Amino acid sequence: MPDVTELTATLAELLIDGAPFEFASAIGSDVFDAVDAFVGKYVAYPSLEARHAVVTWIAHCWLIDVWSHTPRLLVISPEPNSGKTQLLQVIEQLCPHADRTAEPSEAYLRDAITESIEQRGVTPTLLIDEMDIVWGRGRTREAEAMRRLIDDGFGRHGATGRRMGKHRVKFPAYAAVAIGGNMPLMMVPATIRSRSVVIRMQRATNDELPRGRMMSPLRRRLSLCAPCCRAGRHSWLSVLLRSIGQRCPSASTTVTPMCGVRC
Repeated sequence: MPDVTELTATLAELLIDGAPFEFASAIGSDVFDAVDAFVGKYVAYPSLEARHAVVTWIAHCWLIDVWSHTPRLLVISPEPNSGKTQLLQVIEQLCPHADRTAEPSEAYLRDAITESIEQRGVTPTLLIDEMDIVWGRGRTREAEAMRRLIDDGFGRHGATGRRMGKHRVKFPAYAAVAIGGNMPLMMVPATIRSRSVVIRMQRATNDELPRGRMMSPLRRRLSLCAPCCRAGRHSWLSVLLRSIGQRCPSASTTVTPMCGVRC
């Protein structure tokens, strides 16, 4: 595993010197390797490809305002105790502006996106656990409302509409979303399945358990170890974002550099 502290220091120098992305492109692979090693310490993944997919999805969250669409990360398993919640806890420490909840309402998610954008000027990362409870009830009103919100937020100009009194109001819906639940893939609405990176978790044997599971408490351990990986990725993506002109390829709005927002 690369030394994350040294990588972070090198990238900080590149930012101060105003170096272009070409100066940091080789370091970028080291940053990804460091994050990949970190997330592998605490979660037993079904495959190496699944772990790489999670790392790539985390990276995409840092450039959320550059993409025209944001794929959902769907973390499912047929049985409990397969590492889904633990994976969301790890992701929470590495994603920008993360909001992790279990079985939230559609109104909560809508307000979380709106408040983050309007009050803080940033697009949040929503980590939703226990969604099997919502979608396992069938096509209820709440389940359909959640489906519509997650669907609407797939594209950068997505919005949900509500009538408030005599007025029609639109709320922003675009946000990175990770979904966890003890459910088969077919329980997830088809429009969300087709737009998701699917991670099929499995209950690990004692031999497969990562050493991070034996460390207690997990959340404190993550809070101590994650900032270095987070800072390294933050710095590298700041160089990348500045290099591509701080402008979205499919929109006219400029993008705030990552080094200028509060994490």
